[in-house]
Amino acid sequence: MFNENIAALDLASSGVKWISASSYSKILDEEIARRQVSTPRLNYEIPKISLLDIMGVNLDSLHSRLDLPRIENQDNDGYLFPATKKQQQQALAFDVADWRAQVLLGCSRIRRETEALEKARALVSARYGKKSATIAEPGPQDVPLTDEMLARAITALNAPRNETLSELLRLEITRNDLETLTGLNWLNDNVINFYLTMIVERSKENSSLPKTYAFSTFFVTTLEQKGYAGVRRWTKKVDLFSHDIVLVPVHLGMHWCMAVIDIRHTTIKYYDSMGKRNDRCLRDLLDYLVSEMKDKKKEPLDISEWKLVNVEGLPQQNNGSDCGMFACKYAEYASRDARLNFTQGDMPYFRKRMIVELLDRKLMQAH
Repeated sequence: MFNENIAALDLASSGVKWISASSYSKILDEEIARRQVSTPRLNYEIPKISLLDIMGVNLDSLHSRLDLPRIENQDNDGYLFPATKKQQQQALAFDVADWRAQVLLGCSRIRRETEALEKARALVSARYGKKSATIAEPGPQDVPLTDEMLARAITALNAPRNETLSELLRLEITRNDLETLTGLNWLNDNVINFYLTMIVERSKENSSLPKTYAFSTFFVTTLEQKGYAGVRRWTKKVDLFSHDIVLVPVHLGMHWCMAVIDIRHTTIKYYDSMGKRNDRCLRDLLDYLVSEMKDKKKEPLDISEWKLVNVEGLPQQNNGSDCGMFACKYAEYASRDARLNFTQGDMPYFRKRMIVELLDRKLMQAH
């Protein structure tokens, strides 16, 4: 906050100390009056007024610097003298009074600007006050995969093909599903839906993380084919707008991408590990939000506040197999407001880690 104390001189003792602007004004008035009374004495030696800076007074605020002009008749050593004894009273009274007025004017301007800044900060805090996640990954491979973890993964990959190895909220994972995570296989819907569900469950268990919801891999296709009517009942028991993040997997036939609806920041982002745009998907999702708000809340959605972004500068795949892995990791990182610090080289590790996480029905994290 702005400090109303300014650096000035104690004219009685010639020592510098901190005084308030109002007290400083009073001192200047008293000094002017004293000098005016003393002016007729021709042999009177005018006391020197030492300025803070021979180039002018400098006042710093949080975001500005005020440079006041030099006072007329100020010498190079920072002292002020009347030009002649005849002009003594007029020059002194005018210069000091003008200096004081400029100082007080500067203080007033800085105070107004600071108050405006604090109001702006309050508005931002009110809108975006929820803290970001406290969990952060120092590196993409922060959790080591132990021999025991890898042994369990191998055992699961040798189970009967259709045996259910893991269940979570009516979702099932079999050996067939786990095998899509080996080598350079393409991930299937079951693996991606199960993984996104684990992200949602993590947000429920950790209140410091953004509140997250995830649609299934069939949502976008159904929305494009049948419109809002085809997905209207998908959120019958869900208040979508009470969440911070909504994850939307996008399947383009031979390619997986991820869209992220950020309710907090009224933004829809599209992540493609091949670097391609998808303006249609972004518009479809915004239209969906408009219809959802009207249907569930009976209110209009102000689309002028929303931004549609094809995210650039993403970690990119350099093969034709890892798009599903990249889509899942985009979602996982976005769900905790983390920086995308992984690369193609991390994908073999992520595949093994995901097998263990699916078996444990829980995402691993650094401690």
